[in-house]
Amino acid sequence: MKRFLLLIFLSVTGLVTAQAQVVQWANKVLDFSTELTAGQYSAQQALGKPNVISDASGKLTGGQSPSAWTPDRPNRKEFLKLGFANPIQIQQVAIAESHNPSALYRVLAYDEAGNEYELMTLNPQVVPLKSRMLNIFVEKTSFKVAAIKLEFDGAAVGEYFGIDAVAISDSKYAIIPEISKPELLAAGLTVQGLDEKVNSEYSELNPLLSPDGKTLYFSRKNHPENVGGVTDKEDIWYSELDSTGRWKLAQNLTPLNNPGPNFINYISSVTPDGKSAIVLLGNQYNEKGKMLAGVSVSTNVGGNWTKPAALKITDDYNFSEKVNYFMANNRRTLLMSVEREDSEGDRD
Repeated sequence: MKRFLLLIFLSVTGLVTAQAQVVQWANKVLDFSTELTAGQYSAQQALGKPNVISDASGKLTGGQSPSAWTPDRPNRKEFLKLGFANPIQIQQVAIAESHNPSALYRVLAYDEAGNEYELMTLNPQVVPLKSRMLNIFVEKTSFKVAAIKLEFDGAAVGEYFGIDAVAISDSKYAIIPEISKPELLAAGLTVQGLDEKVNSEYSELNPLLSPDGKTLYFSRKNHPENVGGVTDKEDIWYSELDSTGRWKLAQNLTPLNNPGPNFINYISSVTPDGKSAIVLLGNQYNEKGKMLAGVSVSTNVGGNWTKPAALKITDDYNFSEKVNYFMANNRRTLLMSVEREDSEGDRD
């Protein structure tokens, strides 16, 4: 189980760099040819660190996303010009091509006075990749780079493409996705992995600690003891803290599981009163045991979980494959992280 006590989550917020390597992500849009919309898919979505190209493990994923710049039409010549906060001499440009990579055909750099320099030309063509981090290495520039312009030939890939982020560096150490070190670890917090009573040879996902700190909920993937056996994509499991402060052998939380494939996780959160668990994504339970997209609630009564009951939400829809729900103690307020027509980019 690749999770830690105290539920310290790792996220793709940084990149591998050598000691003293300077990496800057674009922080302003200077110019662009077109954008699909002024919010989602806009040129502004290419600023900052990548948030589409990789998942939380650092694995390249990508795909079409409103959190990446996408031109308004495919099959055309396009460009994107981005600026950087602190001009530096560079040896590398890194481009997070999050969808349909390889439309790029020219990379230009600009000094602080606005003079233009060609850094690289490429041969755009279809490649069998969903996404990639493209690292372009050059001899150290004699000038400080203040901006980068990327020129694309959309006809080379034939469909929409996306750019998640752009970086410059003074080093030739390749910028690649990495799981960053949490701030708490950097501050010296000691992390202790859980033993085999919780960790198994199977994948444990989405750990969630109860408000009193005595029960750890998580989901387990394709485990033989899942309700649907090894073909069951995900079931909820839990472990309780004993009187010595050790976690007991994890058990399947059978009342909240079924034989079918369970998407991502069942439990998103537990209300602070410790009584209710919110069940989400692909798990609005109906009477015949089938699962629908949505959210359900199950209440713990005398140590037993009630049958999950679906929450009916007016105008409930979500374009994303992922979702999070959080319920207030009084059960009158439900916070949702979803992607909708008026989202600023990906989920809001």
